[in-house]
Amino acid sequence: MDTNDEQQETRWHDELARLGEQIKTLKVQMESRLLVLRDEFDTHIVGLEADVRRLEALLTTPARDPEVNRIEAQIDRLRAQGDAAYDLLQATLPRGLDPIDASIRRLEAAAAALPSGEDRRRILTRIEQIRQQQAAPPSQPPNGSDALSPQG
Repeated sequence: MDTNDEQQETRWHDELARLGEQIKTLKVQMESRLLVLRDEFDTHIVGLEADVRRLEALLTTPARDPEVNRIEAQIDRLRAQGDAAYDLLQATLPRGLDPIDASIRRLEAAAAALPSGEDRRRILTRIEQIRQQQAAPPSQPPNGSDALSPQG
Protein backbone atom coordinates (compact mmCIF):
# COMPACT_ATOMS: atom_id res chain seq x y z
CA MET A 1 0.00 0.00 0.00
CA ASP A 2 1.53 3.33 -0.92
CA THR A 3 1.74 6.32 1.42
CA ASN A 4 -1.18 8.16 -0.20
CA ASP A 5 -3.49 5.16 0.31
CA GLU A 6 -2.33 4.82 3.93
CA GLN A 7 -2.93 8.51 4.57
CA GLN A 8 -6.36 8.31 2.99
CA GLU A 9 -7.24 5.22 5.05
CA THR A 10 -6.01 6.94 8.22
CA ARG A 11 -8.12 10.01 7.42
CA TRP A 12 -11.22 7.84 6.94
CA HIS A 13 -10.60 5.94 10.14
CA ASP A 14 -10.27 9.28 11.93
CA GLU A 15 -13.42 10.58 10.24
CA LEU A 16 -15.34 7.41 11.18
CA ALA A 17 -14.14 7.75 14.78
CA ARG A 18 -15.25 11.40 14.82
CA LEU A 19 -18.64 10.46 13.38
CA GLY A 20 -18.92 7.69 15.97
CA GLU A 21 -18.37 10.19 18.76
CA GLN A 22 -20.93 12.54 17.23
CA ILE A 23 -23.44 9.70 17.09
CA LYS A 24 -22.82 8.86 20.74
CA THR A 25 -23.31 12.53 21.65
CA LEU A 26 -26.52 12.68 19.59
CA LYS A 27 -27.82 9.52 21.27
CA VAL A 28 -27.30 11.09 24.70
CA GLN A 29 -28.94 14.34 23.59
CA MET A 30 -31.89 12.53 22.05
CA GLU A 31 -32.40 10.37 25.15
CA SER A 32 -32.31 13.51 27.28
CA ARG A 33 -34.81 15.26 25.04
CA LEU A 34 -37.04 12.19 25.09
CA LEU A 35 -37.10 12.26 28.89
CA VAL A 36 -37.97 15.97 28.88
CA LEU A 37 -40.77 15.43 26.37
CA ARG A 38 -42.15 12.50 28.33
CA ASP A 39 -42.09 14.57 31.53
CA GLU A 40 -43.91 17.42 29.78
CA PHE A 41 -46.37 14.96 28.33
CA ASP A 42 -46.99 13.36 31.73
CA THR A 43 -47.52 16.80 33.28
CA HIS A 44 -50.00 17.67 30.54
CA ILE A 45 -51.88 14.41 31.06
CA VAL A 46 -52.03 15.01 34.83
CA GLY A 47 -53.49 18.45 34.13
CA LEU A 48 -56.07 16.98 31.77
CA GLU A 49 -57.00 14.34 34.33
CA ALA A 50 -57.42 17.06 36.98
CA ASP A 51 -59.69 18.98 34.62
CA VAL A 52 -61.74 15.84 34.00
CA ARG A 53 -62.11 15.20 37.75
CA ARG A 54 -63.10 18.83 38.34
CA LEU A 55 -65.71 18.69 35.60
CA GLU A 56 -66.99 15.32 36.79
CA ALA A 57 -67.43 16.81 40.25
CA LEU A 58 -69.60 19.52 38.73
CA LEU A 59 -71.76 16.81 37.21
CA THR A 60 -72.64 15.37 40.60
CA THR A 61 -74.93 18.30 41.28
CA PRO A 62 -78.58 17.21 41.21
CA ALA A 63 -79.76 19.78 38.67
CA ARG A 64 -79.39 18.78 35.02
CA ASP A 65 -79.38 21.85 32.88
CA PRO A 66 -77.68 22.85 29.64
CA GLU A 67 -74.56 23.72 31.62
CA VAL A 68 -74.25 20.11 32.80
CA ASN A 69 -74.64 18.84 29.26
CA ARG A 70 -71.94 21.26 28.12
CA ILE A 71 -69.64 20.08 30.89
CA GLU A 72 -70.22 16.42 29.98
CA ALA A 73 -69.33 17.19 26.38
CA GLN A 74 -66.22 19.01 27.56
CA ILE A 75 -65.21 16.00 29.67
CA ASP A 76 -65.57 13.74 26.65
CA ARG A 77 -63.47 16.12 24.55
CA LEU A 78 -60.76 16.26 27.24
CA ARG A 79 -60.66 12.47 27.46
CA ALA A 80 -60.42 12.21 23.69
CA GLN A 81 -57.63 14.81 23.61
CA GLY A 82 -55.72 12.96 26.32
CA ASP A 83 -56.09 9.67 24.46
CA ALA A 84 -55.10 11.26 21.16
CA ALA A 85 -52.07 12.96 22.73
CA TYR A 86 -50.94 9.68 24.26
CA ASP A 87 -51.44 7.78 20.99
CA LEU A 88 -49.57 10.47 19.07
CA LEU A 89 -46.66 10.36 21.49
CA GLN A 90 -46.45 6.60 21.36
CA ALA A 91 -46.72 6.52 17.57
CA THR A 92 -44.34 9.30 16.64
CA LEU A 93 -41.82 9.96 19.38
CA PRO A 94 -39.74 6.79 19.22
CA ARG A 95 -39.48 6.91 15.44
CA GLY A 96 -38.88 10.64 15.30
CA LEU A 97 -35.98 10.48 17.72
CA ASP A 98 -34.28 7.30 16.51
CA PRO A 99 -30.53 7.97 16.75
CA ILE A 100 -29.76 5.05 14.43
CA ASP A 101 -31.69 6.74 11.61
CA ALA A 102 -29.77 9.95 12.27
CA SER A 103 -26.45 8.10 12.10
CA ILE A 104 -27.47 6.46 8.84
CA ARG A 105 -28.32 9.87 7.37
CA ARG A 106 -24.92 11.21 8.45
CA LEU A 107 -23.12 8.26 6.88
CA GLU A 108 -25.12 8.71 3.70
CA ALA A 109 -24.09 12.36 3.58
CA ALA A 110 -20.45 11.39 4.09
CA ALA A 111 -20.69 8.80 1.32
CA ALA A 112 -22.35 11.28 -1.02
CA ALA A 113 -19.44 13.67 -0.53
CA LEU A 114 -16.98 11.05 -1.79
CA PRO A 115 -16.23 10.25 -5.39
CA SER A 116 -17.12 6.69 -6.25
CA GLY A 117 -14.49 4.36 -4.96
CA GLU A 118 -13.52 1.89 -2.28
CA ASP A 119 -14.12 4.25 0.66
CA ARG A 120 -17.59 5.16 -0.55
CA ARG A 121 -18.38 1.49 -1.16
CA ARG A 122 -17.28 0.64 2.41
CA ILE A 123 -19.49 3.34 3.91
CA LEU A 124 -22.49 2.26 1.82
CA THR A 125 -21.87 -1.36 2.81
CA ARG A 126 -21.75 -0.35 6.48
CA ILE A 127 -25.01 1.59 6.12
CA GLU A 128 -26.65 -1.54 4.71
CA GLN A 129 -25.29 -3.62 7.63
CA ILE A 130 -26.71 -1.12 10.13
CA ARG A 131 -30.10 -1.21 8.40
CA GLN A 132 -30.11 -5.01 8.50
CA GLN A 133 -29.25 -4.98 12.21
CA GLN A 134 -31.96 -2.42 12.82
CA ALA A 135 -34.50 -4.60 10.99
CA ALA A 136 -33.45 -7.74 12.88
CA PRO A 137 -35.71 -8.93 15.70
CA PRO A 138 -34.76 -7.42 19.08
CA SER A 139 -33.84 -10.83 20.51
CA GLN A 140 -31.05 -11.12 17.96
CA PRO A 141 -27.89 -9.40 19.34
CA PRO A 142 -25.82 -7.20 17.04
CA ASN A 143 -22.68 -8.75 15.54
CA GLY A 144 -20.57 -7.31 18.39
CA SER A 145 -19.13 -4.42 16.46
CA ASP A 146 -19.75 -0.74 16.96
CA ALA A 147 -22.00 0.80 14.33
CA LEU A 148 -19.10 2.81 12.92
CA SER A 149 -16.16 0.50 13.49
CA PRO A 150 -14.17 -0.11 10.31
CA GLN A 151 -14.91 -3.37 8.59
CA GLY A 152 -12.25 -5.64 7.17
